[in-house]
Amino acid sequence: MVAAVIDFTAAIDRVAAVGGIVVDHAVIQQLVRRRCDPLERLSPHGSEVLDLVAQGQSNAGLAAGLFISEPAVNKHTGSVFAKLHLPTGTEGDRRVLAGLACLRAGHVGDSSRSGIEKPRHRDGL
Repeated sequence: MVAAVIDFTAAIDRVAAVGGIVVDHAVIQQLVRRRCDPLERLSPHGSEVLDLVAQGQSNAGLAAGLFISEPAVNKHTGSVFAKLHLPTGTEGDRRVLAGLACLRAGHVGDSSRSGIEKPRHRDGL
């Protein structure tokens, strides 16, 4: 506890003397980790959508597999692409870039990391 107080007062003295800011190391580690793995920004559902896109599913295939409409697929894929900061352009280019991001992170076909089961048919089979 005393060391934390000493560190804190030293940080205040540094900021007062030369200006600037002080950021806790834990905060910096969180920021660096998020910057390194853009997939961390995705919700479990977004991760599942990205997995299916990376596997080459069409919008119709995504809609059928996730039991949602194609306009909903467009919304979900757009959200995933935005969270991955993929440049706007043709949809195909964004899909390829999203698939590459997924491959680089080693996540293709691994929706188990998000706790989401693979989509099943409506009749439960």
